[in-house]
Amino acid sequence: MGVADRLHPRDAWIFNAALEQMREAALVYDACRRANEKNMTRADALAADPQVSARMDRATIDRLTSPGNYLGLAPDMVDRVLAASKR
Repeated sequence: MGVADRLHPRDAWIFNAALEQMREAALVYDACRRANEKNMTRADALAADPQVSARMDRATIDRLTSPGNYLGLAPDMVDRVLAASKR
C-alpha cells in the first residue's frame, strides 16, 4: 500500500500532483545538465528525452525554451540601465 492509498482522496490528489511536479522538474533538471555537459541547447536535450518527446512535439519544446518566454522584462531593464549610464 502506497502513501497515497492511506490518504483522504483530496489529500491523495494533492500528493500525486506534487509528485508529478517533482518528476517533471527532475526531467527538466536532467535535460539542462545534459545540455551543459554535451554543449547542446536545452531544447535539443529535452527533445532527445523520450519521456519529454512523448508528451510534446518539438515546436512546443522550442516555444517553451525560447528566451522571450522566461526573460520577461530583463532586456528592457538592461536597455534602461545602459541608457541611464550614458547620461
